[in-house]
Amino acid sequence: MKVRKISLKRLSGRSSKIVTIDLRSARYSLLESLGCTEMRKEMKKVGIACRLILWISEHLAKLRSGDFGINLRKTLGAILNWGAPTNASNVFPHPSKGLVFGFNHPTLGEIIRLITVCATEYPNRKYLFPVNIAWYEELAPVADRMEAFGLYIMPTITPATRDKIAKIVDEDRMKIVDRLARDFNFDYLAACTTFAENHDIIMIAPSATRQETVFMSYSQYKGGVKIEPQTMTLIAMSLSRARVLDECFFIPVAVIPPRNCSRRLNLFKHYDISTCNWISPSNVKQLCKDKSKCTGQRRFEYYFLLMIADELIDKGASRLVYPS
Repeated sequence: MKVRKISLKRLSGRSSKIVTIDLRSARYSLLESLGCTEMRKEMKKVGIACRLILWISEHLAKLRSGDFGINLRKTLGAILNWGAPTNASNVFPHPSKGLVFGFNHPTLGEIIRLITVCATEYPNRKYLFPVNIAWYEELAPVADRMEAFGLYIMPTITPATRDKIAKIVDEDRMKIVDRLARDFNFDYLAACTTFAENHDIIMIAPSATRQETVFMSYSQYKGGVKIEPQTMTLIAMSLSRARVLDECFFIPVAVIPPRNCSRRLNLFKHYDISTCNWISPSNVKQLCKDKSKCTGQRRFEYYFLLMIADELIDKGASRLVYPS
């Protein structure tokens, strides 16, 4: 089947919100239109696997009596827990507030495992995941079906993806990419505000892309090197400006994939997922105000990542803290 494209002239006049609607309707491929064919193809198999899991879950949910949405969550949770098993340590919190979970992101596998956690631990809440553009293109056409069990996805162009695209396309195309990357981020932060207001779930990787270790170096782990991107800080300050920060807690999550795993889904392999202590809105505000004397950055990002690192060390997974 031929992949649809849109002209650069038409694409340059489309807002990020319209592009998102277009991708949900499968009107065209953004990556193909930009000339990034191989990047689009990289996620093809992952997309097929995800859509197959969704189709099976929907089919089994329809066979059960009662509310379809509830049945779908139960069925999906059971299938994912079978195909992407998880050992959860510590207790996932259940306050009557919104929750912002930030997790280390060494593979793709933790994404579907955290979706399982959301579907089973929070059956009455919605959960928001930002999704890198290559994966988003694969899943966007079934986004409304995923929303039936509470999963909401939004497109993002991570710094790593932006750099990959920059090696392929010309300057005119990069102007479109940079505009969309910026506006996708604004759209995502607006969605975070809505989810926080409604006391729902926000799930995000502070690294914004797959990264084997929490910190990029030992010096960064010790607090002497700047951390980029400042993902958790950006979300916290955006929620603060929107005056909804008091409506949510921040929770670092430590993900431990099996040794010698791939960077992909790692189906049928057990992951360990462990929550850290909650960070209250008042502590988040203070940490966003305070700055490090070494880096000049706000302290919240480092504090958040250090909590994940400490949990990983406690669980015997120091290999995931910084490169050896």
